[in-house]
Amino acid sequence: MGEELHMLSRLNEETKVFHAEADAEIDRYLLREPTTVSGYRTFLTRLYGFLIPFEAALSDTPGLVGLIDVRARSTASLVVRDLFALGLTGTAVGALPQCECIPSFRGPAQALGWMYVVERPLLANGVLKRHLSGPLAAEMACASAYLSC
Repeated sequence: MGEELHMLSRLNEETKVFHAEADAEIDRYLLREPTTVSGYRTFLTRLYGFLIPFEAALSDTPGLVGLIDVRARSTASLVVRDLFALGLTGTAVGALPQCECIPSFRGPAQALGWMYVVERPLLANGVLKRHLSGPLAAEMACASAYLSC
């Protein structure tokens, strides 16, 4: 257990420079007042545009699938479910822009480092869901699959 904690501590320290950038979308679209449906939809569309190529890069990483269940960790489908609940059509979701700067990962270590930074904000999903449930109660009732993971 001590070795795992040391590794997580080191991973946190080594990736700290990327944490603010990873959290920026949450701050920009979900935590600034006033909280709006438009801001939540924008957050989800931008997240979708990142997750699709990111999750594809993970799936294509040599040796990663043997270490973790990449498919079980996928959250893009939850974002799509929320976008549909907010009124986007399949055509509209398919036309959303996608990030073009996700690299092909050289191996599992690089992919896992990226996963740590990308998935770290998921730890705040419960807090974000409660925060949004006040001003966006109706939307959160049907469009919170991503924030529930």
